[in-house]
Amino acid sequence: RRMEIRGISFDGRSRDMVDVDSTELHLTGAARHAVPAEPAKMSAYERELRDLGHRVAQSSVPKDLVKDRHVEMLESDKRLMREARLRFDELMVAIDEAEGSTELGLRLGNFSYLEQSASQRFMGNLPGVSRVQMEAANDGLLDAIYYYDRSLEVMTEDPELLNNKGFVLAELGRVKEAFQLVSRALKLKPGYTEALINKGRILHKVGKPRSALPYFEKSIQARPDYTQVWLYLSQAYSDLGREKDALRALEKIHKMRPDHKGSWLDKGIILDTLGRYEEAEECFDSALQLEPGDAEAWLHKGRIRLLRGDPDGAMRAFTEVNEIDPRNYIAWVERAKLQADRGNVHDALHYLDQALSFNPDFAEAWKLKGQLLSSLGRLEEARVAYKRVLELDKRNAEVWVKKGELMVEMEDYDEALAAYERALELNPESTELLLRHSELLNRLGRYDEAIGAMLRASELSPDDAEFWREAASLYHQEGAVGPALEAVDHALKRTPGDAELWNFKGNLLEESGRSDEALQCYDHALGIAPDHEEVLNNKGVALFNLGKVHAAVDAFERATHINPGNKSTWNNIAIAYDDLDMPDRAIECYERALQVEPQDKLLWNNLGTLLYRVGRQEDAVRCYNKALEVDKGFAQAWNNRGAAFEGLGR
Repeated sequence: RRMEIRGISFDGRSRDMVDVDSTELHLTGAARHAVPAEPAKMSAYERELRDLGHRVAQSSVPKDLVKDRHVEMLESDKRLMREARLRFDELMVAIDEAEGSTELGLRLGNFSYLEQSASQRFMGNLPGVSRVQMEAANDGLLDAIYYYDRSLEVMTEDPELLNNKGFVLAELGRVKEAFQLVSRALKLKPGYTEALINKGRILHKVGKPRSALPYFEKSIQARPDYTQVWLYLSQAYSDLGREKDALRALEKIHKMRPDHKGSWLDKGIILDTLGRYEEAEECFDSALQLEPGDAEAWLHKGRIRLLRGDPDGAMRAFTEVNEIDPRNYIAWVERAKLQADRGNVHDALHYLDQALSFNPDFAEAWKLKGQLLSSLGRLEEARVAYKRVLELDKRNAEVWVKKGELMVEMEDYDEALAAYERALELNPESTELLLRHSELLNRLGRYDEAIGAMLRASELSPDDAEFWREAASLYHQEGAVGPALEAVDHALKRTPGDAELWNFKGNLLEESGRSDEALQCYDHALGIAPDHEEVLNNKGVALFNLGKVHAAVDAFERATHINPGNKSTWNNIAIAYDDLDMPDRAIECYERALQVEPQDKLLWNNLGTLLYRVGRQEDAVRCYNKALEVDKGFAQAWNNRGAAFEGLGR
């Protein structure tokens, strides 16, 4: 009796059959209860079905997916398998022995997986195909599971079926079910090499390379010529930090198959981690000789070029990646980094947009985009970018800090504080972060909390003078002189021979009006560095403020001999000479200062004022005009010029 399939869908999943003569409905699984006719009594159609089943068993479709998951099948066999898939239920009835039914389900399941795998590789080479689209197209894998299950209804304890189903389930991410099936296969057939390999693969896939290793080692004992297992073994060794063992495993592959591209790639990656960059690049070049269009090899080559100090070569390699695979978002981001390093920020942003069009969840791209937008002053856009990073990775302390910095720049101090506090939850022992937090608290007037944050940081780095120097600088920037002095004292306890720190302390004391104490600090600094020009200038300022003007002039004179190009010192000495009623010397000093910086409006104004006082009104007017050429809105110069004109009777 002829059986016909009813209601076939495009994926071949409608399995209901109808008997044309009796219209009796046979549901899924009914095939195993059917009793096929004897060969002599078969109709032509039934013999055709048996022939089709035998041809399936003898096709180029492999029986073992673990070993042959990338095999190339004959086109004629592909057509054969598609026909068999459409007539699967009829074939299960026509094949009388359990072994034949098992073979049929095994081959059709394997074909469905291989067809899906080939389709994904093809889609991977097409521009504009997203990862989501590829992952959604899993029909072939589900079909494979269906065929294995149908055959397992007939032959429930077949190791090959169990192992292959486990393989496909692992590909679908259903690793627990996969592990159970492969374990069953090994229990039925303890020496089953492919199941040993598969179990190792599953364990490695879930991050257990140590547990996977014995299965790969047992497989190698049984099949020392199996290159793929040597590759798995090398990957497990590498993950366990046994790079030398990994390299030895890869050498085994090279001796058997010098044209094995994957082993050259893996060897290059291991050599890269060991810092053997030249050898690593040779491996990537070997892979590219075997397959010039391998995007992964070009990507690794680009990274090696960067590590070897060749950004131009790296850019060429990353560009090659995107010419081969426009969807490779990692290469787009690497190109963006290189463009940013060159100062081509707008090009870098374009590359980041390309990367995010293919992977909108790539946090690294969003982070870099936020940094670049911030550098351009596009603060609101940068804020959006950082927000996106933190949606993807809420525990990224670095980005919380960057968001805090951005919020400070946008003067949204409450949100900045919240960002810093979140970063501190994630990284509570960061002294730099505690300092930033302290600085912001100080800016908000929460001084006790600011000092508390600084003290917590000091507990983490009690002997770090550089930390205390940074703390003092931060407090000074915020105008908190008291905490800044405390921090400098902590630093000086650790490095008492640091002239810069003594100078810094002197400046803080001078700003506080404590010139006597400041002078002691400057003298201490000069005892360490007698020719420190800045300290000499600062000492002169302290002496001047104490009314010791002659001593101040001596300090300024020493400073100008060491560095005649400092306009501030010339300005200071001019003021001192003026105070000593030595206007000619003062005028000379102002003129020396203006030779250093002719665009300083204050110097022109000061010189004009002195000239006016000594009766040189015309020269004074010229100086005020010079000041106004620099800044037309300089009110003090306008007022002084008006007074000079009055003195001239104009």
